[in-house]
Amino acid sequence: MRRVLMRLSKALRIASFHGRASRREFAVLIALVVAFEVALITMFPPEGQTGLRFWLSFVAFMGAILFGAAAVVRRLHDLGLPAMVAFLFTCAVKILLVVARVLGLPANDSVGVGLLALGGIYLAVAPGSADENDFGPARRQPLAAS
Repeated sequence: MRRVLMRLSKALRIASFHGRASRREFAVLIALVVAFEVALITMFPPEGQTGLRFWLSFVAFMGAILFGAAAVVRRLHDLGLPAMVAFLFTCAVKILLVVARVLGLPANDSVGVGLLALGGIYLAVAPGSADENDFGPARRQPLAAS
């Protein structure tokens, strides 16, 4: 019974915005979210959906976004940064796109998605803090060979 509860608590941690996420955990969660969203869009294309089918796909898509946001926030916590960094980065990308359009530069939403993807790649490769920080205890270090 204890094992089942431990696995359940680990599974529910996917949607938690508290604590820290290692690079490996972040990469796995983001890969799962992207795969789920691609499968969802492939199975239920947004065009022509009405009624219950539209709302079911909308709720599933929003759930996937929530899980992805939780992974980003926990990864930022592992780097010692607050969740506000994700919000500010997203706002900066959007402002950059608006300014580029006002100046007549060729910028579309693909550029914004690319910039956000670069931020995600940084989160996936940046080493987290090995020490305790404001967001959680230090990660367990492997035992040194004697």
